[in-house]
Amino acid sequence: MKKFLLPLLLLLTSVLAAAEPLLRFGAISDNHLDTRQPDSWERTRMAFEFFKKHKVEFFVDSGDITNTFQPDMFKLWRKMYLEVFDDEATRPDFLMIPAGHDKSGAESTAAGYAEFAKLTGSGAVNPVKVVKGYHFVSLAQWENSKILKKNLEAAVAASKPGQPVFVVTHVPPKGTTLGSTSKAGGDPSIRPMLNKYPQVISLAGHTHNRLMDERAIWQGEFTAVNLGTLAYCGNGGIANPTDRPKSHDASIWEVYADKVVIRRFNVKTGLELFPERRWTIQLPYNPETALYSVRNRRNYPIAKFDKAAKLDFKPEKFSSQRWGKLIIPPLKENSFALLHYSVKVEKMSKDGKFEPYGITGFTRTAMPPQGVCEEFGFPAGYFEADNTYRLTVKPLSYFDKSSDAISGVFTIGNVPWTEVPAKYEVQWQPWKSSKVLPVGADGFVEVSGDVRYLLPRMAAETALKTKRKNVTLPVTSA
Repeated sequence: MKKFLLPLLLLLTSVLAAAEPLLRFGAISDNHLDTRQPDSWERTRMAFEFFKKHKVEFFVDSGDITNTFQPDMFKLWRKMYLEVFDDEATRPDFLMIPAGHDKSGAESTAAGYAEFAKLTGSGAVNPVKVVKGYHFVSLAQWENSKILKKNLEAAVAASKPGQPVFVVTHVPPKGTTLGSTSKAGGDPSIRPMLNKYPQVISLAGHTHNRLMDERAIWQGEFTAVNLGTLAYCGNGGIANPTDRPKSHDASIWEVYADKVVIRRFNVKTGLELFPERRWTIQLPYNPETALYSVRNRRNYPIAKFDKAAKLDFKPEKFSSQRWGKLIIPPLKENSFALLHYSVKVEKMSKDGKFEPYGITGFTRTAMPPQGVCEEFGFPAGYFEADNTYRLTVKPLSYFDKSSDAISGVFTIGNVPWTEVPAKYEVQWQPWKSSKVLPVGADGFVEVSGDVRYLLPRMAAETALKTKRKNVTLPVTSA
């Protein structure tokens, strides 16, 4: 029996070893730590704790670590790193570069970057690392691209044929991932350089697009990946909430002999985004068969509603008659493929016909739990009270794909804000000045003809309880 058991155990050990990656590293970007925003500290700590839980051997932080040149925040980054990874024996090394925000307000770029490298412990402005035989080279924003050229050539020469070389920059190579085609969004100086090396995998941030976005990975002459952000994220130019939503993006990279697997996560919830659709880069890299090339994405899946799906709309209790949420049912198929929801709005005329009223859209800022409806708020003033509207929602997928729409008819009633009489006022404090703004009868603060500020529920309750006419609480733009 023992004679047969030993070979079986050896075979099992071999299979398990093959299933383990040769290197597991983490990646984040755009922390934007700020002394005035403690929540920014917490998101970075969450990322560190997340990396510790997943036992990464190394991690990348690709710039804009702070919101402006704030040496105390450089120190805080270092402090959190040492606190979370408190065991020196298992503490992962890292590669981190400064970017434009990190030196904003410093005496000079050189002075700001030097302080960054010193206080964060990154050790260099354009660090080069070799981890378990894999080469990582970098270039900080505004640095001379000749630095990257020299280090990249050396890394390629020292790597095995077909082995990936990881290039870390803050600004992505121009014309690759989402947001990199604009003058400010992409770096044209490094793209021709990277085009020469198909084994390059570019890691960058800067654009504040969502890691869940399928356009955050691009394959052409090489592979480029945008790392998302730990600060605020953009919404594709489509305004749903009034404030830019906060992001909790991080990724775990698993490097094998024949592939690199990229797993996307939300560090706040710990949930993996689309585990059934992990990005996979086949090795050695071949542009002709690359999964994420423009050509190979022509038959990209389409997000679809169930045929029985229905819309809903509900007004907000602590608001005026011109604010409410559209409730969209879960997608039945290919939720990962959703780019955004296109919404056509029609208003019922006096003769009962629906006439065009407007076109808008909503973009996800976080992945909803499976089977849970998504809610999107309409801006104040969008609807008129005591009118009936037909809303038609169509899911639009990436790469110009769409599917059947669903519709709903809703009457927008009058829901006046009764908690705060017109005589109450709220103290609004912008960055460098403050003034008292009167609250109108409908609960809004009138600022100008086309800008209004909605009194928060907290301010309303405070005014009601304390009988104060001036409430010194911030006002949320609507």
